[in-house]
Amino acid sequence: MNWLFPGFLAAALAVGLPIALHFLRSRPKEIVRFPTLRFLGASAVRDTNRHRLRRRATLALRCLVLLLLAGAFARPFWLDRRAAHGRVMVVAIDNSFSMQADGRLETLRRWALDQLHELRSGDSAGLLLMQPRPTWLLPITDDLERVTATLIGTSPGFETTRYGDALRVGAEALAVHPGANKTLVWMADEQRLGWLGVNLDETLPAGVKMRLPDPVPVPGRQAAILSVARGGKPGRRSSRSEFDCLLRRSRLARFRS
Repeated sequence: MNWLFPGFLAAALAVGLPIALHFLRSRPKEIVRFPTLRFLGASAVRDTNRHRLRRRATLALRCLVLLLLAGAFARPFWLDRRAAHGRVMVVAIDNSFSMQADGRLETLRRWALDQLHELRSGDSAGLLLMQPRPTWLLPITDDLERVTATLIGTSPGFETTRYGDALRVGAEALAVHPGANKTLVWMADEQRLGWLGVNLDETLPAGVKMRLPDPVPVPGRQAAILSVARGGKPGRRSSRSEFDCLLRRSRLARFRS
């Protein structure tokens, strides 16, 4: 058994309070003799013994309640021994617009699948999407077939990815996992814009390692939207359908290698 907040176990010392009160009240300060009580005989002795037993049972219950309260606040938990000695991976998936370059997503996905294929029965893995904010596509699970199938079905989006938040979320999830071997698989194309604002001097939590893919080739030709102009005659308002059509056309811009 392990304790999440072992400091609360110090509250178990309060169990001495009812014990101290019991002994303070166990003996009267002044003994007063009643001569007539000698005529009660053995029945009085039996009643006295019964009350003494009841008081001791009450004392034990009070002590038990205090111990249970201290234990509850300390949050006990049991580790899964199999998980504690196994391996766990979190695949951080860059699903930004740059991943739509021809062959880029497929190359990085094959690399990430090779990392997952190292896991065996009893190991765990999870999938973390980076864009537009870190979101668990699949939380950490021991269903490795489901992890593989979900990764194969991923597709990129149309926005820019920031790596800082995804790096923090993935590393923290691995840090609290009981696995012995913790790896953050970085499935990203390493865009310079994604690392803006990230403090590269910070280290990963203890026990967490990071795997980076080989640099992906730079596309020979690139295309980007620099500006958007509204069509139609001057002075005429564009309809909503024309705006939707313009938006769809803007999303057709792709990186081409």
